[in-house]
Amino acid sequence: MADRRTLLFGTRGQDVENLQMMLNRYVDPRPDIEVDGKFGNGTKGTVVKFQNQANKFRSRKIIGENLEPDGIVGPLSWKVLDWYEKNDQIGRDRDPGFATLIRSGGRKVPHFRQGDPQWGSIMLGDKSIASKGCAMCSVAMCLAFYGHDINPASLDAYLDANNGYSGNNLYWQKAFDAGQTLGCRRPRLTYPDYRRRSDFIDTIMERLWRNLPTLIGVDYGTSGDGREDHWVVAVGYNQKDIIINDPAIGNGNGAEKPNQEITHLYDSRRRGGLTPVRLCLFDV
Repeated sequence: MADRRTLLFGTRGQDVENLQMMLNRYVDPRPDIEVDGKFGNGTKGTVVKFQNQANKFRSRKIIGENLEPDGIVGPLSWKVLDWYEKNDQIGRDRDPGFATLIRSGGRKVPHFRQGDPQWGSIMLGDKSIASKGCAMCSVAMCLAFYGHDINPASLDAYLDANNGYSGNNLYWQKAFDAGQTLGCRRPRLTYPDYRRRSDFIDTIMERLWRNLPTLIGVDYGTSGDGREDHWVVAVGYNQKDIIINDPAIGNGNGAEKPNQEITHLYDSRRRGGLTPVRLCLFDV
C-alpha cells in the first residue's frame, strides 16, 4: 500500500508488529521471531530470508523484478507481502465444501473433549484429564476412528491397569496397545525429528492421502519455546491448511466443522497460534 512507511533496522511500532506476524506466517521454515514491534537483527535477518524466498518463487510474477535482499521493507517488499496476504485470505474464504476428511468404514475421526463431564475430572497423576489429557484424548480419537469401542474414560482405565502412565504423561505404545486386536501385531510408532515446516506438512499430507490420522504435538505461540504444549489430531485438509480435532475445546471438532479457522492447524489463532514441533506416527 502506498501509505505504508519503509521499515528497517531500528524502526518500532504497530506496523513492525504486523510485519513480524506476516513473516512468521509466510517464511518457510517458520522463523518464530518475537512479535514485539521492534525491528532488530532477528527481524532484519528474517526479512532477508523472505526476500530471497520471494525471489525464488514469486517476485517476478508480482512486481516484474526481484527484490533486493537488503532486510529493508520498502514499497516493493510491501507489494509482495500484500500479495501473500491477499491470497492467504482468498484461501480462508473459499467454499468449505472443498474440505477433504478422512474416513474409516464411513466414520470420520470423532472428537473427544478433555473437559467432557464424563471423564474430565478423572485424575492422571496429580492433574485431571481436563487439564492434561490432550495426548490420551487424541489417542482415543484415533482408536475410535478405527472402530474400537473406546473413549478417554475407558482408555484411562486400561492405562491405569497396565502401567500406562508416568505421572501425568502416558506411554504412547501402551496407549495404542489398548486398541490391539488379539493375534495382530502391535501398532508401530515412530517419532520423526523434523525442523522444517515443509517436512511436517509433507508427512501429514501424505498420511491424510492414505486416509490415516496423525498425532501432532504443537507449541503454543504464547510460549514459543519450541516444545510441545498440546496434542491434536489431523483429520483432513482443504485448499490451504490441515484440519484438526483439538481436544482442548468444545468447538474443536474439525471433522464436523472443517470451515472453522480454530480447527485449521496453521490458521488457528488460539493461544497465539499452533506450530507443529513433534509427530507421533502409527501404522495399524
